Amino acid sequence: MFFLKFPFFIFLITFFFADKKNSFSFLKEEFPKFNNFKNLKIYNAVILKKIPNQKPNYCQGIFYHDNFLYYSSGLYGKSVLKKINLKKNKIEKQYSHNENIFAEGISLTKNFLWQLSWREKKVFVFSIQNLKLLKNFSYRGEGWGLTHDENYFIMSDGSEFLSYRSKKDFSLQKKKRVYFQNKSQKIFIENINALQRVEKNIFANIWFKKVILIIDKKESKIIGAVNCQNLFLQEKKLQEESDVLNGIAHKKKNIFYLTGKNWQNIYLVEFVLNNSKMQKN
Repeated sequence: MFFLKFPFFIFLITFFFADKKNSFSFLKEEFPKFNNFKNLKIYNAVILKKIPNQKPNYCQGIFYHDNFLYYSSGLYGKSVLKKINLKKNKIEKQYSHNENIFAEGISLTKNFLWQLSWREKKVFVFSIQNLKLLKNFSYRGEGWGLTHDENYFIMSDGSEFLSYRSKKDFSLQKKKRVYFQNKSQKIFIENINALQRVEKNIFANIWFKKVILIIDKKESKIIGAVNCQNLFLQEKKLQEESDVLNGIAHKKKNIFYLTGKNWQNIYLVEFVLNNSKMQKN
């Protein structure tokens, strides 16, 4: 009887380890130097709903609050900040920048929206109610992604560093270097783009990657990843290499809004742990 069951037992063991190996294959494709996947949490972005995107849609950052999605769209001469009513999929308010501003990431704190600029070294502060521009602050370097925690704004600039900035005047308070711990060395993660902090973790788009990396905020260490390759299968009309995944907004629990530059859709997704099912519809 044992010998009859033994081949099936071998099959189960083989299937388990093969499945475990395959769950990391997408990450190995995106980051060939990664070789230590122990204790790394892997999620799939399971599509719950597609929301048609409205131009301008060169997304640089999104933020969800009270059934509205706040959307920053970039490019010189086309940069805007939009307030989208998600129930109606209607733009209720929009602020257009002058042609010398390239808008970037956004975040919300105390009913004020803060929006970065790329190379103009300014962060703009808006009223959440009517998107009225109230003031701006200066900073050094480029602005890419923006989120915040209880004490600081957290900004990316396309490098491997995250800048922690004052909520009063956006002055630099400290920097942290994001890394993946390989078996023998640290690999520093460059091209960090759009950000979304959720509790003790930061979810980050990486420029040109079809994956979201999960960063432990305290240690700045990569502790997980979200496979978003299925979203690109939905976006069949992407023309340019630069039409990348860019924009993460947390709704509740493991539910997020995701989109990208020039994407036709905004996706409501669930981050599902260790599940091979890629979409529900």
